[in-house]
Amino acid sequence: MKSLVLMPPLRYTSESAAALGVLYSLYEYGSEIHYVMTEKVYDNYFTTFPEKIVKPFLKSKEEKIKLIRGPLYSPFLDLIRIKNYTKKNHIDRVFNMYYVEYPIGMDVSYVVYPHSIIGYFKDFKLTYSRVKYPYLYTSRLLTKRIARSKNLLCSSNYIKNLMKNIGFDCDVVYPPVIPPENYETREKQNIVVGIGKFIPSKHWEEFIEIAKKVRQKNPTIKFKIIGGLNMIMYPSNEYYEKLVKLAGNDVELLTDVNEEEKWRALSSAKIILHCMREDNFGLGVAEAMYAGAVPIVYKSSGTWEDTIQEGKYGIGYKTIEEAKEEIIKIIEDEKTYKEYSEKAKQRATKFVIDEFKSKIIGIMDRFN
Repeated sequence: MKSLVLMPPLRYTSESAAALGVLYSLYEYGSEIHYVMTEKVYDNYFTTFPEKIVKPFLKSKEEKIKLIRGPLYSPFLDLIRIKNYTKKNHIDRVFNMYYVEYPIGMDVSYVVYPHSIIGYFKDFKLTYSRVKYPYLYTSRLLTKRIARSKNLLCSSNYIKNLMKNIGFDCDVVYPPVIPPENYETREKQNIVVGIGKFIPSKHWEEFIEIAKKVRQKNPTIKFKIIGGLNMIMYPSNEYYEKLVKLAGNDVELLTDVNEEEKWRALSSAKIILHCMREDNFGLGVAEAMYAGAVPIVYKSSGTWEDTIQEGKYGIGYKTIEEAKEEIIKIIEDEKTYKEYSEKAKQRATKFVIDEFKSKIIGIMDRFN
């Protein structure tokens, strides 16, 4: 069997983890794998991934199919190009792992976030003048038609409900947690970590404000942010420099670390603090939970609804004061920390790479 995978840029995102998980699953299934890389590969991203994850990518064949991203008519041209390639090269299955930028329905498509023209249309149309509305509405209607897949997967129940509201149904397959080979736990320290890109939607200003309030009461508690700066789609050094000034000596900012460094930081932390309001799932939170960190997350979206199941496997907050008090309680009460840590690790077993693989292989079996 021959499979073609439309890949996202490989960097620290849920899409990248899911795409590598699909390559791994297809390789284990025995498929011959071809892929289209839409953007560059960041070499640092691969340095410490397990061999079983890197090997399928290295063994796969890259195909040079020129795809267009941007204009509203681009999905139609991209669909034609992919259909022509698959017919000419006798491809059996096509996986679209970059649906957020290429809303093209394939045999299997994976939705981390829906494309703006179908998922966030009210905001999207504000960028167009009224004279272009007929073109915009026609493009949206046609895009929704070609965006339908034989098997549509999504990264969380939060995204599933969002897709349902715009007329799509999808099955939930959580992005995979991929720990390093021979991963070992470390002695926990009084450290609170945050993880994610250095972009405003992550609400790092709030993270820093919480850190300052906590440290005013207990200065032994350390805070770190594991963040993507240059290895993201729209890097902002200006925003990063603003955070550096705000953080002062209260929060350490780590930029573009490799997998080994990331997991070292996660395995030392007692708490993962997540301030984002609209997150599809929160893969970094799930990774920290696997490492035994207690999740304290803002009460909204996929991280709250899916990852910690509205407080069953972690703690939610709505105000800075609430977050401060919860952090201090977890750090200063060892019994409470251990109870929540065990719950977090229990929940994280549902997100490991082999769970992801079994679901992808189950989908492949349905084709036969």
